Amino acid sequence: MIYYSAYRYKDDEVSRMNVDQEYMQVNCVGSYQLEEEDYCITQRKRGRKDFLLIYTHTGRSMVRFGAEEQEAAAGTAYLYRPGEEQFYGQIRNICTKCYWVCFSGYGVNALLDDLEIPTGEILDIGADRWLPVTFESMISAVMKKTAHYEIHTAILMQQLLYKVSELLASRAGRNEPEISECVGTSINYMNLNYQKKIMIKELAENSGLSVSRFIQIFREAAGAAPKEYLMNIRLEKACEFLRYTNLTVKEIAAMCGFEDQLYFSRVFRKYRKLSPTEYRKMWGEQDTD
Repeated sequence: MIYYSAYRYKDDEVSRMNVDQEYMQVNCVGSYQLEEEDYCITQRKRGRKDFLLIYTHTGRSMVRFGAEEQEAAAGTAYLYRPGEEQFYGQIRNICTKCYWVCFSGYGVNALLDDLEIPTGEILDIGADRWLPVTFESMISAVMKKTAHYEIHTAILMQQLLYKVSELLASRAGRNEPEISECVGTSINYMNLNYQKKIMIKELAENSGLSVSRFIQIFREAAGAAPKEYLMNIRLEKACEFLRYTNLTVKEIAAMCGFEDQLYFSRVFRKYRKLSPTEYRKMWGEQDTD
């Protein structure tokens, strides 16, 4: 387990202080990387006095809202409000890297409302390269206690929340506005569980439809058959990981729900006209221009 964190205020200090003295403040921030042999669960029945945002960068993590336990795939985030019970951690035998930040301030609630960032649910925001860079910048600033780091990290925190809102809006915009409820539920399930084996028969049964009727309604609403739509989600996720992480092609294939690396490479070339390695190299060259 690789864990590092930086504190402006220790946890016991936060519990005793007025956390709403400033418009926005970062109290602590960090990152943890868990290997397969590690297992770590955090539970705070009374939550914290401040807000907690966790971003799953790679792998998958587990989170509980109320009595419901869910998996947070790579490229997702979730937010706990002050006083809410917190229960989150690693899924056994899954390598995972997450970033987290605890923040507070009298302007936070209004800002979250304005940015339309919900709590109590998993937010699909994608494996955006800017997110870990911002977290690392906050960690570095708090660790080194650089000049005016309090102001610097408060600004970075606001930028981070704005970016989360922007990513949520852009990814939500991919769906048709008039998608029927059953199709919308199925698409949401695909986005959150693309790394798993998803059976169209099960999606149809959960929608109360026959397979043929479900496929027909899905195609009319989403513009593609369910299998094709799911494949596109997986390939989009794979492209994000190839561009923004150092994961191997084999690791990315497994994380995106493909049976093996060879099959993944064959499908990727079919739909993207490049091999995964060629795609990664192309984007790497663009970044250096």
